[in-house]
Amino acid sequence: MLAAAGGGGFYWVEESFVFKNQGGWSFIGSFPTTDITGGGHSFIAGHAIWASISGLGIGLALLLRGSPLRMLLTGVSGWLWSVLDHGANNYIVAFHDSLSSVLQGVTATGYLSLYIFLLGVGFAVLLDLYCIYLGLPKLNEARLPKFSSSWAEAKRAWRYFLLRRQFAYAVARYKREDGLDRARAAVIAGGLDASLHNWHIRSSQPAAAK
Repeated sequence: MLAAAGGGGFYWVEESFVFKNQGGWSFIGSFPTTDITGGGHSFIAGHAIWASISGLGIGLALLLRGSPLRMLLTGVSGWLWSVLDHGANNYIVAFHDSLSSVLQGVTATGYLSLYIFLLGVGFAVLLDLYCIYLGLPKLNEARLPKFSSSWAEAKRAWRYFLLRRQFAYAVARYKREDGLDRARAAVIAGGLDASLHNWHIRSSQPAAAK
Protein backbone atom coordinates (compact mmCIF):
# COMPACT_ATOMS: atom_id res chain seq x y z
CA MET A 1 0.00 0.00 0.00
CA LEU A 2 2.83 2.40 0.82
CA ALA A 3 4.58 1.59 -2.45
CA ALA A 4 1.36 2.11 -4.40
CA ALA A 5 0.84 5.50 -2.74
CA GLY A 6 4.42 6.57 -3.45
CA GLY A 7 4.24 5.35 -7.04
CA GLY A 8 0.89 7.02 -7.53
CA GLY A 9 2.29 10.35 -6.34
CA PHE A 10 5.25 10.10 -8.70
CA TYR A 11 2.88 9.05 -11.48
CA TRP A 12 0.85 12.25 -11.23
CA VAL A 13 3.96 14.43 -11.16
CA GLU A 14 5.97 12.90 -14.00
CA GLU A 15 3.36 11.44 -16.28
CA SER A 16 0.93 14.34 -16.15
CA PHE A 17 3.86 16.41 -17.46
CA VAL A 18 4.12 13.93 -20.34
CA PHE A 19 0.39 14.17 -20.97
CA LYS A 20 0.49 17.96 -21.07
CA ASN A 21 3.47 18.24 -23.41
CA GLN A 22 3.15 15.21 -25.68
CA GLY A 23 -0.46 14.15 -25.36
CA GLY A 24 -1.82 10.68 -24.90
CA TRP A 25 -4.37 9.49 -22.39
CA SER A 26 -6.01 6.11 -22.24
CA PHE A 27 -7.54 3.81 -19.69
CA ILE A 28 -7.56 0.02 -19.59
CA GLY A 29 -10.05 -0.90 -16.93
CA SER A 30 -9.19 1.31 -13.97
CA PHE A 31 -5.43 1.40 -14.61
CA PRO A 32 -4.09 4.63 -16.14
CA THR A 33 -1.63 4.07 -18.97
CA THR A 34 0.64 6.30 -21.01
CA ASP A 35 1.49 6.49 -24.67
CA ILE A 36 4.61 8.62 -24.85
CA THR A 37 5.38 8.67 -28.60
CA GLY A 38 2.94 6.23 -30.10
CA GLY A 39 5.53 3.42 -29.89
CA GLY A 40 6.92 1.24 -27.16
CA HIS A 41 4.75 -1.14 -25.22
CA SER A 42 1.13 -1.74 -26.12
CA PHE A 43 0.47 -1.41 -22.40
CA ILE A 44 2.59 0.91 -20.27
CA ALA A 45 2.03 -0.03 -16.64
CA GLY A 46 3.13 3.33 -15.29
CA HIS A 47 4.89 4.23 -12.07
CA ALA A 48 1.91 3.45 -9.85
CA ILE A 49 1.85 -0.20 -10.91
CA TRP A 50 5.64 -0.51 -11.16
CA ALA A 51 6.04 0.78 -7.62
CA SER A 52 3.24 -1.52 -6.44
CA ILE A 53 5.04 -4.54 -7.90
CA SER A 54 8.22 -3.45 -6.11
CA GLY A 55 6.29 -3.09 -2.85
CA LEU A 56 4.72 -6.52 -3.28
CA GLY A 57 8.17 -8.10 -3.41
CA ILE A 58 9.27 -6.32 -0.25
CA GLY A 59 6.03 -7.10 1.57
CA LEU A 60 6.13 -10.80 0.69
CA ALA A 61 9.76 -11.03 1.78
CA LEU A 62 8.95 -9.52 5.17
CA LEU A 63 5.86 -11.68 5.69
CA LEU A 64 7.17 -15.03 4.44
CA ARG A 65 10.61 -14.51 6.01
CA GLY A 66 13.16 -17.31 5.53
CA SER A 67 16.91 -17.16 5.01
CA PRO A 68 18.53 -13.75 4.42
CA LEU A 69 19.32 -14.73 0.82
CA ARG A 70 15.75 -15.78 0.09
CA MET A 71 14.38 -12.62 1.65
CA LEU A 72 16.80 -10.52 -0.39
CA LEU A 73 15.90 -12.23 -3.65
CA THR A 74 12.17 -11.98 -2.94
CA GLY A 75 12.45 -8.37 -1.84
CA VAL A 76 14.32 -7.15 -4.92
CA SER A 77 12.44 -9.31 -7.45
CA GLY A 78 9.59 -6.85 -7.93
CA TRP A 79 11.95 -3.90 -8.21
CA LEU A 80 14.14 -5.68 -10.75
CA TRP A 81 11.13 -6.55 -12.89
CA SER A 82 9.81 -2.99 -12.76
CA VAL A 83 13.21 -1.64 -13.81
CA LEU A 84 13.31 -4.14 -16.67
CA ASP A 85 9.82 -3.32 -17.90
CA HIS A 86 10.34 0.44 -17.62
CA GLY A 87 13.70 0.23 -19.39
CA ALA A 88 12.27 -2.05 -22.06
CA ASN A 89 9.53 0.43 -22.85
CA ASN A 90 11.98 3.32 -23.10
CA TYR A 91 14.31 1.29 -25.31
CA ILE A 92 11.55 0.11 -27.63
CA VAL A 93 10.36 3.71 -28.07
CA ALA A 94 13.82 4.82 -29.21
CA PHE A 95 15.14 1.74 -31.05
CA HIS A 96 13.68 -0.84 -33.40
CA ASP A 97 16.21 -3.64 -33.57
CA SER A 98 16.59 -7.28 -32.54
CA LEU A 99 16.98 -6.38 -28.85
CA SER A 100 13.76 -4.41 -29.08
CA SER A 101 11.98 -7.49 -30.39
CA VAL A 102 13.41 -9.61 -27.58
CA LEU A 103 12.29 -7.12 -24.94
CA GLN A 104 8.80 -7.03 -26.43
CA GLY A 105 8.63 -10.81 -26.16
CA VAL A 106 10.01 -10.93 -22.60
CA THR A 107 7.61 -8.27 -21.31
CA ALA A 108 4.66 -9.31 -23.51
CA THR A 109 4.66 -5.72 -24.83
CA GLY A 110 3.99 -4.46 -21.31
CA TYR A 111 1.01 -6.64 -20.41
CA LEU A 112 3.07 -8.99 -18.24
CA SER A 113 3.43 -6.22 -15.65
CA LEU A 114 -0.34 -5.95 -15.44
CA TYR A 115 -0.66 -9.71 -14.94
CA ILE A 116 2.09 -9.72 -12.30
CA PHE A 117 0.37 -6.87 -10.51
CA LEU A 118 -3.05 -8.53 -10.47
CA LEU A 119 -1.68 -11.94 -9.44
CA GLY A 120 0.55 -10.34 -6.82
CA VAL A 121 -2.28 -8.38 -5.23
CA GLY A 122 -4.52 -11.46 -5.24
CA PHE A 123 -1.81 -13.60 -3.65
CA ALA A 124 -1.06 -10.94 -1.01
CA VAL A 125 -4.74 -10.69 -0.07
CA LEU A 126 -5.10 -14.48 0.16
CA LEU A 127 -1.93 -14.68 2.27
CA ASP A 128 -3.28 -12.01 4.61
CA LEU A 129 -6.61 -13.82 4.94
CA TYR A 130 -4.81 -17.07 5.67
CA CYS A 131 -2.74 -15.46 8.44
CA ILE A 132 -5.78 -13.76 9.98
CA TYR A 133 -8.32 -16.58 9.80
CA LEU A 134 -6.82 -19.97 8.96
CA GLY A 135 -3.32 -19.69 10.42
CA LEU A 136 -4.51 -18.41 13.79
CA PRO A 137 -4.51 -20.97 16.64
CA LYS A 138 -7.94 -22.11 17.82
CA LEU A 139 -7.77 -20.21 21.08
CA ASN A 140 -10.77 -19.16 23.10
CA GLU A 141 -9.51 -15.60 23.46
CA ALA A 142 -9.10 -15.30 19.69
CA ARG A 143 -12.69 -16.20 18.86
CA LEU A 144 -14.71 -13.66 16.93
CA PRO A 145 -17.08 -11.49 19.01
CA LYS A 146 -20.84 -11.59 18.68
CA PHE A 147 -22.73 -9.19 16.43
CA SER A 148 -22.70 -5.66 17.84
CA SER A 149 -26.09 -4.23 18.74
CA SER A 150 -24.98 -0.66 19.48
CA TRP A 151 -22.47 1.89 18.21
CA ALA A 152 -20.43 1.63 21.40
CA GLU A 153 -20.21 -2.15 21.05
CA ALA A 154 -19.29 -1.81 17.38
CA LYS A 155 -16.36 0.49 18.24
CA ARG A 156 -15.16 -1.91 20.92
CA ALA A 157 -15.47 -4.83 18.49
CA TRP A 158 -13.45 -2.93 15.88
CA ARG A 159 -10.64 -2.38 18.40
CA TYR A 160 -10.76 -6.10 19.13
CA PHE A 161 -10.53 -6.98 15.42
CA LEU A 162 -7.42 -4.79 15.09
CA LEU A 163 -5.87 -6.42 18.16
CA ARG A 164 -6.73 -9.87 16.81
CA ARG A 165 -5.06 -9.05 13.50
CA GLN A 166 -1.89 -7.98 15.29
CA PHE A 167 -1.92 -11.26 17.20
CA ALA A 168 -2.44 -13.24 13.98
CA TYR A 169 0.56 -11.59 12.29
CA ALA A 170 2.70 -12.08 15.40
CA VAL A 171 1.84 -15.80 15.36
CA ALA A 172 2.66 -16.00 11.63
CA ARG A 173 5.99 -14.28 12.33
CA TYR A 174 6.71 -16.70 15.18
CA LYS A 175 6.11 -19.72 12.95
CA ARG A 176 8.60 -18.51 10.35
CA GLU A 177 11.39 -17.25 12.61
CA ASP A 178 14.09 -19.05 14.55
CA GLY A 179 16.59 -18.19 17.22
CA LEU A 180 16.36 -14.78 18.90
CA ASP A 181 13.82 -13.44 16.38
CA ARG A 182 11.51 -16.35 17.21
CA ALA A 183 11.80 -15.57 20.91
CA ARG A 184 10.98 -11.91 20.27
CA ALA A 185 7.95 -12.88 18.20
CA ALA A 186 6.83 -15.20 21.01
CA VAL A 187 7.00 -12.33 23.52
CA ILE A 188 4.97 -10.06 21.25
CA ALA A 189 2.39 -12.78 20.56
CA GLY A 190 2.16 -13.58 24.28
CA GLY A 191 1.48 -9.95 25.16
CA LEU A 192 -1.19 -9.65 22.49
CA ASP A 193 -2.76 -12.93 23.60
CA ALA A 194 -3.03 -11.55 27.14
CA SER A 195 -4.67 -8.40 25.78
CA LEU A 196 -7.21 -10.47 23.86
CA HIS A 197 -7.95 -12.48 27.01
CA ASN A 198 -8.52 -9.28 29.01
CA TRP A 199 -10.82 -7.95 26.27
CA HIS A 200 -13.08 -11.00 26.57
CA ILE A 201 -13.12 -10.74 30.37
CA ARG A 202 -14.17 -7.10 30.21
CA SER A 203 -16.75 -7.85 27.53
CA SER A 204 -18.38 -10.50 29.70
CA GLN A 205 -18.79 -8.12 32.66
CA PRO A 206 -22.16 -6.47 33.24
CA ALA A 207 -22.50 -2.91 32.01
CA ALA A 208 -22.76 -1.54 35.55
CA ALA A 209 -19.48 -3.18 36.54
CA LYS A 210 -17.70 -1.59 33.56
